[in-house]
Amino acid sequence: MNRYFLYIAAAATFLTAACNRPHEEEDPVIPVTGITHNLPATLELLVGATLTLEAAVEPAEAANQTVTWSTSDPNVVTVTPAGELTAITAGTATITAATDDGGFTATCEITVNEEVIPVTGITHNLPATLELLVGATLTFEAAVEPAEAANQTVTWSTSDAQVATINTEGELTAIAPGTVTITAAADDGGFTATCTVTVTSTDVITMTTLASEVSLSFWPLCDGNIIIDWGDGMESEMFLIYYYGSSITHSYSSASEHRITITGNIARLYCENNQLTSLDVNKHTRLGDLHCANNQLTTLDVSDAVELYGLNCSHNQLVTLNVNNTMHDLYCDNNQLTKLDMSGIFPKRVSCCNNQLTAAALNDLFSSLQIVCYNPPAISTKNDTFVFHVWIDGNPGTNDCDISIAREKCWWVIPGSSF
Repeated sequence: MNRYFLYIAAAATFLTAACNRPHEEEDPVIPVTGITHNLPATLELLVGATLTLEAAVEPAEAANQTVTWSTSDPNVVTVTPAGELTAITAGTATITAATDDGGFTATCEITVNEEVIPVTGITHNLPATLELLVGATLTFEAAVEPAEAANQTVTWSTSDAQVATINTEGELTAIAPGTVTITAAADDGGFTATCTVTVTSTDVITMTTLASEVSLSFWPLCDGNIIIDWGDGMESEMFLIYYYGSSITHSYSSASEHRITITGNIARLYCENNQLTSLDVNKHTRLGDLHCANNQLTTLDVSDAVELYGLNCSHNQLVTLNVNNTMHDLYCDNNQLTKLDMSGIFPKRVSCCNNQLTAAALNDLFSSLQIVCYNPPAISTKNDTFVFHVWIDGNPGTNDCDISIAREKCWWVIPGSSF
């Protein structure tokens, strides 16, 4: 019994001692009081750009350190739990960093733009200079470089809309005689391309001379003025009456090259013996008769002078000659022609003496001559048996060509001069 008493007494002593000890204190929980971050109020990014944002709770000893990232529009911008941001497409989205404890937030408004590729130049089909007739139209083309540039706009302009106009698509219209500058300009970068356009009327003839004195004779198509720009700052104006021709002479201070421009309705033009090195009548669609013999022309093209029925270009230095399909009389003697094509043309008289036409070239000429005899007369030695005549004297192939090719078409081939 004494032993149980001791046990009970010891237990009681232990409990009494335990109850009398002071309680141990627990560690305090530090709350979040805010958020620190590197988020700007607004930010602009290009599509595809990436960026890592940073945010942390305050104080650093706070128990809950969790920060949650979110985006208002993941189609525009995405953000990972670590704050890694990616710009997806053009638009605007708000990125938010929020503390789990206390709900403290920081935001950034992100604007995403497409990548802006700058213009580095302009491509175009504009020639440096161009000549057009009144009423002519033409479409120019221009585009920016590179093709991926953000601003593809090209603006067209004219320095004088009274001379030529151009619309937003590059379609040019020649309005009146004169000179104008057409410009294609890129909106981005200011890159430009230009073309100087000279507009002429349908009754313009130009020529270049080396003579110190020039003499010209005209027969008008109808009553009206003829204006001559002599190419030395001087102009002459003539009023001509139908059926009454007139001549004019102009002297230069020196025998250097001058460009003469003649404007007016002309039926016949005589410009022989003027040391002409060039002659352009293709812009005069109503000229009927042209005499330009005894000059220094090496090429002559009258294929667009659609009313020209008579041409005398003898005694030049022609190596090429292009005629139109209205030609009635052609005299091109004493030149350097190696071929003469009359295909599609219905002349009555062709004189090509003293050129460089071989037998093959003459045979080609005979083959190209039109007017087929449906009831050919018997071969005759009389000139008047045939209506159409061709003179071929003085060519390398005169004696060896096949005259029968022409005679079968009712042409009288004369191995002699027409003069």
